[in-house]
Amino acid sequence: MLEKRLSYFLIGLATGAGALALFAPKSGRETRKLIAHRVYRGKKLLARGGTKVRHSAKGSIKRVNGALTAVNGALTAAMEAGKSAFVH
Repeated sequence: MLEKRLSYFLIGLATGAGALALFAPKSGRETRKLIAHRVYRGKKLLARGGTKVRHSAKGSIKRVNGALTAVNGALTAAMEAGKSAFVH
């Protein structure tokens, strides 16, 4: 999903930059500054999105590890109970 959104964002960015260059009412220098500024903002946006994804993934991994630890504890307890029942 994120890759699809990123692709759409980059396509939109390139299309917008191209249209801006073709129809810009400003000089070349001003247009280049504007494009550079927007590219910089786009990079910051992507970096923030990547950070959010990373934090979300870390949280998910912690939850999964907690669940696996709980399941492992339950299985260990069940095995010990089974061994006790079999021995007695």
